[in-house]
Amino acid sequence: MSKLIIWVSGRPQIDGHVKREFKWSEAHRLFIYEGREFTDAEFNAKFERAWATNDDLRPRAKVVSTSTSSAAEPTVDEAVATLQKLAPELLKKKPGPKQMLEVVV
Repeated sequence: MSKLIIWVSGRPQIDGHVKREFKWSEAHRLFIYEGREFTDAEFNAKFERAWATNDDLRPRAKVVSTSTSSAAEPTVDEAVATLQKLAPELLKKKPGPKQMLEVVV
């Protein structure tokens, strides 16, 4: 499951530590919506609300962390097999340097 934030630009020295619903996060060094990270499930609704009420601040989204298991990553053999199915021309061996023609005198 990923963790996402909705953020706007600014600095606490200029804007203070709160910009409407956006709170300064020292860990992220950004103003983030509601001062917390969101999961995938709640992100879309929160982003729509943040955009509707703060479109002049131009909120943006950013992925903070993702959780992937190593089992989900393909092995080298699986990657080569997939590449052979989809684009075998990419696995062709590159020709070496061209041989010089012999000059017969």
